[in-house]
Amino acid sequence: MAPCRRSRKVLTASFKHDPTDTNSKDHPQKPFIGSSRLFEKPISSFYGCAFNPFVSKNENPIAAAVGDEYISIYSFPPFQPEMLRTARIQLTNKDSLYTVAWCYDNLEPNPHKIVTGGESGVIYVLDAATSSLDRQLVGHMDAVNDIRTSPKNPALVATASKDNTVRIFHIRSESCLVILGGHQAHLDSVISVDWSHDASMVVSCGHDHRVVGWNLTQNPIKRHLRRCLKIVDLGFKLGVVKSFESEKQWELEKL
Repeated sequence: MAPCRRSRKVLTASFKHDPTDTNSKDHPQKPFIGSSRLFEKPISSFYGCAFNPFVSKNENPIAAAVGDEYISIYSFPPFQPEMLRTARIQLTNKDSLYTVAWCYDNLEPNPHKIVTGGESGVIYVLDAATSSLDRQLVGHMDAVNDIRTSPKNPALVATASKDNTVRIFHIRSESCLVILGGHQAHLDSVISVDWSHDASMVVSCGHDHRVVGWNLTQNPIKRHLRRCLKIVDLGFKLGVVKSFESEKQWELEKL
């Protein structure tokens, strides 16, 4: 007796779209509902963007995007199809900005700050409320590729640079607090950097195929950062940033 063959039903592929059916919810011409977009003509390319994590729940989401020498600030009102550009800031000096982050300094009259940097290696701190430049942070010898805000102290940022170093800045101090680098660290451009959730470590990676972890909990660096933050809060300028490779060298420097 021959085996019974079951008939197969041919099912149409669900991912195929009828180009005439514009009412379909998954029509390729309208893949999202309520999305917003804005075309910025004067800017050739955007390289960095970031939401402000320090706005309250009752406020509209705020984001910043950077490209060329421009910093644009956007608001996202709920239930509206378009985002709103609330400000556009143009730097007086010619630069190409690569990255942007938000900081919060409760000792400033306007605590919300935009921190950005790029090709020149200069880090710009801007007042988000007045769209004015507060100060420039200097130290990097080449382009700034990434900026990340500390999760424990929102006035501290870690920066990754083409000069093979990672640096930690306070947004009220023109010179950096810490330089993370050396012959055992990155040997080429550092592309990205980030903090651990408790700000006890910094991780970085770059063009040299290396991922480097930086421990900030060792006693010499803890004492150094504590002293630097105290000086900055008192309104004084930082002195020369020293390098301490070990507890023994720390003791020798004290002598």
